[in-house]
Amino acid sequence: MVTIIIPTYNRAWVLEKALNSVLAQTYPDWECLVVDDFSTDNTKETIKTYCSKDNRFQYLLNESKKGANGARNTGIVHAKGDYVSFLDSDDEWHPEMLEKQIKQYLKSDNIGAVYSNLHLKTPDGNEKEFGIPLGIHGNIYKETLAQGYLAPTSVLSAKRYLLNEVNLFDLTLPASQDDDICFKLAKKCEIAYIPEVMAYMHINSNNRISVNSQNVAMGWWMLWNKYESDVLNYCGKDVMAKHYRECLQHFIQANNTPMAWKAYCKYTQFGGHLSKKRQIFLFLYCLSMGNIRRITPIIQKMI
Repeated sequence: MVTIIIPTYNRAWVLEKALNSVLAQTYPDWECLVVDDFSTDNTKETIKTYCSKDNRFQYLLNESKKGANGARNTGIVHAKGDYVSFLDSDDEWHPEMLEKQIKQYLKSDNIGAVYSNLHLKTPDGNEKEFGIPLGIHGNIYKETLAQGYLAPTSVLSAKRYLLNEVNLFDLTLPASQDDDICFKLAKKCEIAYIPEVMAYMHINSNNRISVNSQNVAMGWWMLWNKYESDVLNYCGKDVMAKHYRECLQHFIQANNTPMAWKAYCKYTQFGGHLSKKRQIFLFLYCLSMGNIRRITPIIQKMI
């Protein structure tokens, strides 16, 4: 059986798309745990309607707000399936998502996780690619660390025992938790890839943590501090410098000057080098707290 975990918080207005895409699955052996992260809208009533129609749906309530990953962890703890597939409450799946995931698992006992491609859907119904699909499979820990990502949670599935072995989602990270769980799984097992678009993200949805630039920047910083040793061992200093340069860019975007300077120091520690012109602009940035909004776009282009 597959356990589907949908974390949600005040998303009653879009939740039905996700739930309907679960009902449309061609693979029937599933349970769907919808974890309400202490919502204040009519999320509970929406979920209960589906529970009354199909007993494969279950409603779980966090008694205090724990965030999306705390809600996912709640779902994993209550899961009964051998496999766990994640779906965000404002995303939707292709009808054959579960069927194709299971087919990948049946190819080899060594496969512990499966991912696929995701597209963005605009309010007018148009689609565009989300990121650049890596298209890699097998033992891909080194490649995943080098790239810095693998897949968002809505196209990720994993064996339940492995999720428990890697200690679930890391609640200490303010962002990049999906990257972290992919890294931990890639280090533990072989990962299979479905080269098709199997999920859709609606970009007009609100409440996504990824829109908070401070969380994004700090999450990226904490992620690479966590994996610094492995990146150096598997990929080398150049890759480590690249990731800290990305931290620098995120902190500049978030107008966090002290952390931008720390990221720059890490970048240079591992051999990164800015041109003299870019060093001057960075220096000016660090001195310009009073005019930060005016010069940030310039600095971002230079870095």
